[in-house]
Amino acid sequence: MPGRKDLFKEIRVVLLAVISWFALSTAGELIGNQANDTVFGQLVGHWVLLAAVVVVPTFGIAWVVLAMRERRRELTKPAVEEDEPWSRPAVPDPWFRPEPLCARENEVGQALRRVLDTGVVALVGPRDVGTSAVAAAVAQRLIDEHGGDPEHTFRFDVRSRSTRGPDGAAATAGRVVAAFGIDEPSDDTEEVLARVAGQLVGVLTARGGILLLDNVSMPEQVWWLVRDWPAGGRVRLVVAGEPAVGDAVEHRVVAVGELDLAGLRQIWDAEMGAPGLLERVGEWVRQWRGTPNAEDAISEVLRACFGRPRAVKAIVEEIKRSSDTVTAQSLRDAMHAGGELDGPLERVWTAMLDNIREGLSDEAVWLLCALAELPVTGLTRGAVAAMLGSDDLGPLEELRVSNLVVEQGGRYRLPQEIRRAIARTGREDERRKVALGALPALVRYVAGHAERWSLRLDTQDARAWFRDSEPTLRPLFSEEHYADEELLELVLPDLGAIADALEVWYVREHRSRGLLEVNAGLYALVCRARREDLAALAAIRQATAHRLARRPGEAAGALDLARAHVAAVPDDRPRAELDGRAQVESALLAMTTADADALHEAVDELGRLRGAGRLAGHPELLVNLGALCLGRGRVAEALAHLYEAEELAVDARDAGCEAHAVELQGVALSQQDGQLVEAARRWLRARATFTRIGEDRGVARCLQHLGSAALVDPRVAGRLRDGRMVPLPRHEAAAVAVELLERAKSLRTGQPDTGLVDHYLARAREQLG
Repeated sequence: MPGRKDLFKEIRVVLLAVISWFALSTAGELIGNQANDTVFGQLVGHWVLLAAVVVVPTFGIAWVVLAMRERRRELTKPAVEEDEPWSRPAVPDPWFRPEPLCARENEVGQALRRVLDTGVVALVGPRDVGTSAVAAAVAQRLIDEHGGDPEHTFRFDVRSRSTRGPDGAAATAGRVVAAFGIDEPSDDTEEVLARVAGQLVGVLTARGGILLLDNVSMPEQVWWLVRDWPAGGRVRLVVAGEPAVGDAVEHRVVAVGELDLAGLRQIWDAEMGAPGLLERVGEWVRQWRGTPNAEDAISEVLRACFGRPRAVKAIVEEIKRSSDTVTAQSLRDAMHAGGELDGPLERVWTAMLDNIREGLSDEAVWLLCALAELPVTGLTRGAVAAMLGSDDLGPLEELRVSNLVVEQGGRYRLPQEIRRAIARTGREDERRKVALGALPALVRYVAGHAERWSLRLDTQDARAWFRDSEPTLRPLFSEEHYADEELLELVLPDLGAIADALEVWYVREHRSRGLLEVNAGLYALVCRARREDLAALAAIRQATAHRLARRPGEAAGALDLARAHVAAVPDDRPRAELDGRAQVESALLAMTTADADALHEAVDELGRLRGAGRLAGHPELLVNLGALCLGRGRVAEALAHLYEAEELAVDARDAGCEAHAVELQGVALSQQDGQLVEAARRWLRARATFTRIGEDRGVARCLQHLGSAALVDPRVAGRLRDGRMVPLPRHEAAAVAVELLERAKSLRTGQPDTGLVDHYLARAREQLG
């Protein structure tokens, strides 16, 4: 590994040098003796001898060393793709049997009884005290002793990729439910989270599953699931987290305290292995002489770990790796000299960092500092290569082998305690220099991928990339990480490109929470940079997020803010484009609030913008204009806009916009006498397109349209069930409607607006009998 000494290779090089020196010295001496018999030999003989004895061996050895280094670099060079794909699909991790525990039998037994009685247990304790290991042991006991199925045992690490703090309820729920094919919550309202939790419990109950949520930091991350979790059933929930999590679980808590000294010593002995005969004899001699022994130092080190098993394991690993320079005594002294620190693990890593850095290459040391300065963690290999400016990921491998970064699911994470230790021991000027190089490179890299994938959202790979990468992209807009004005200037253009790409994804997926968070952060940054155009755009997107979340008051306020920034934009063209976007958003807001006067005014204004050519080349705006005309009852005008939008979308190869236009054409036709059958044909066509591109919300809307149409016209029910336009009996048509509407509702679990589908579903069930 680069930067580390390899004993075998050192010996091989030394042997080669000695043998070469001996052979060439002997040859040189023979040549010199022969040459002394001639005048020419006497003239050049000592130069030949010098070349044979010094120059040739030196160059030969250097060549061998360089060849070995080059070979090693080739072996560690990763295959980084030009267009890096998403790391893995959103599926639960397979269950693996955990390692045996030391001195935790009591906690495991209590937790097992609690989860069997109530269906839920939370293992809570201070950070890094070992709650994760205890929770895994409980889950394994459920499998071994109580009929649990490892195939249906799922563990989710809910740690955020942001270095600022944990994810909220909606983000946590989204990461869990998406793995089971359930619609992610669009916001964190109680109603939406309750529907999502109910569907997840239903899926797990059908499988008899065990769900383990690990590394939980706040009660709201699990409260949405715990409150309605069934007791005494086949499905079990195990939670591992910090003490605050107990507030969400109440009487179903088992406290995991600091491991006592005897338990820590068990871990030490297990990790170090049994001492050899010479070590035992040496210890006896020291005891006989009355000199300080290693046992005293080990005990002091273990006490300084404050009951944290991972701290003990980290110390043992470092002693094994650097036994010539690191001992229990040296670590004891370093840990006592550490001063006030945030936690035991930070104390351990602070004591070991200097020694670890000495064994790393310069590139690995730079990468370690860079990872500590980023607002995100959990990076892919391609992202790390972009920061290094090279496809050689040897430095990353050094950090992984040294236990400084953890690889999980194709991503590399720098643990929080190591990040804090690096920040504490680094100089401010060096940290700034590293941040100015690493963060812009990372943002530029992910901006390029986000832009490319946003143009291919009709593909499964693009949607999977956004699902996997969005938790990494969102924290990049945290203002606190860009206090340096030079750094902000370097990253702002690429942050704008990422926000553009995320807007396409968020709006398409109706993810109002992410859209609001990203653009609130972008707004704060661009206001500092005095970019009125970007500030107006960010404010308009915030209005969109509030509208999608059904908060019209906040949306109107964001639009007022956007108009103020639009008026301050100095250039005519961008000002006109932003004004058009604000008008479109205002019209859509008026439509959701059912304000007739505002809706008429907005549609008229959009008509003027369209007449002036300001909506040209934007099929999605024409779709919105068609929807607004439908809201005013101007069906013929709406159809004209929607037909044009469909043509533009086909030319632009925008399948999502095309399907939306066709869907609304069906809505318009359904409002005309005798056109319901033709409307159903449009909805079937739109549903096929939405299904092909994986847009579940579009599929849900079309199913809702078709289900309500089946209630009104039995011919539509016959077309949907039998493929023929033959009317079905009333109760059979109702059965078709119920099936379609239930599927529509299941696809909209995470959305706040299910009132209409609930209305039609109630009517269909009533008609069914």
